[in-house]
Amino acid sequence: MKNFINENFHKTKPKLANGKPRIEFIDLAKGVCIILVVVFHAGFAHKVPAMNAMRMPLYFILSGLFFKDYGGLVQLLHKKCNKILVPFFFFTFLYLIPGVFKYSPALVMSVFIDPIYAPQVVNYPIWFLLCLFIVNMIYFSVQKYFHSWASRSTVVLLFGIAGYLLGTNHIYIPFFLGTAFSALPYFYIGVILKKSPILYSGPASKSLNYIYIAILLLAIASVIYCCYAGTPLLTFRSNAYKGNIWSIYIVSISLVLGLLLICKQIKWLPIVSYLGRYSIIVLGLHGLYLEFCTVPLSYFTSHTFTDIEILAIVLILCWLSIPVFKRYFPSFTAQTDLIRLPERCSKSVTLSQH
Repeated sequence: MKNFINENFHKTKPKLANGKPRIEFIDLAKGVCIILVVVFHAGFAHKVPAMNAMRMPLYFILSGLFFKDYGGLVQLLHKKCNKILVPFFFFTFLYLIPGVFKYSPALVMSVFIDPIYAPQVVNYPIWFLLCLFIVNMIYFSVQKYFHSWASRSTVVLLFGIAGYLLGTNHIYIPFFLGTAFSALPYFYIGVILKKSPILYSGPASKSLNYIYIAILLLAIASVIYCCYAGTPLLTFRSNAYKGNIWSIYIVSISLVLGLLLICKQIKWLPIVSYLGRYSIIVLGLHGLYLEFCTVPLSYFTSHTFTDIEILAIVLILCWLSIPVFKRYFPSFTAQTDLIRLPERCSKSVTLSQH
């Protein structure tokens, strides 16, 4: 309980597994992102202008910020299996436990069949994890075989065009591969931002200040555009494009960069930063709580919950669940590794990092 209170309400300097301090504003941005995801799934998809344009691009750009190749394909697979695939299967299994009773045993088979022929998975919010794993593998290959900035950018652009053509022609490739193509440019923007001074610089120079002002003005203009002209967006799960492709990219990237700059200034917020630090747990649980908890609560309390009440209940349940899943399921929620590399491979990783 003490750790829970400290992490939520006291500004601390937590560290990553490698001993480096966590970047506070990134946890805050992740917190905003995961709250937007829950807001969307709680029934506010069309009630908040610009939200849909920013939500998933923010997720992929944040993921690109933290891309590493870890010294080779084996090491990358090891990390991404632990950080992405293990949570994907764990939260799928959790969803199946009540799901089998509510639906039918056929739901178990749909775990393996659904992503092959349609853009859906059991525990629908975690489709993102499956797609993100593929995006990491694609970008690793791009980085390995294309060494210059120009060649990498060209290849990423070609993948993006392929994703756009697949989406606009309503062609689904199993396991969200088409979505991964469309998401790769956003992921790549995160990789570029990691190496630029925009997010990680010290005191801003005069030229950087002009860039910050331009980004914030673009973000404000994008919000106004979405309010009056409708929100151009890419619905990632189904790889469906709504609006002009240029407006989709300009609006989404402007909103994401604007939000990141605001988070950089704020740095930390109680509860929000905590949700961001453990966003994968919230991602995996909120669909389950939406599906299986709000209806029984409504039945036992004889009260029909509004969308706002459902949102509050689900966020509170996710928030209170984090310390439980951290403590009892750390290897299944990307806090520690479940799969271990053989000692020889582990040594090669250490050497490559030095």
